Amino acid sequence: MSDSPFWNDDWMKTQQKYWENWTDMSRQAMGMEQPAKSPLESAMDHWWQGISPSTTDFNQDFMGKMMDQSKSFFRMAESY
Repeated sequence: MSDSPFWNDDWMKTQQKYWENWTDMSRQAMGMEQPAKSPLESAMDHWWQGISPSTTDFNQDFMGKMMDQSKSFFRMAESY
């Protein structure tokens, strides 16, 4: 990400884990289960499994993050 010792991949992973834990805790407090995969999310996973082996490590990392963000967006949209 950056050469800065403060802003590195470990920091991003820590932040991601922090928000995942908050999300899990709020679901448990509300008595909600983990959302099931939507057909769109399943299709995106299927597409990514077919494409990812032919991409570079950098592109796999970037697209993996984009896929996760897209899935979160669609889950949020479906909940509303």
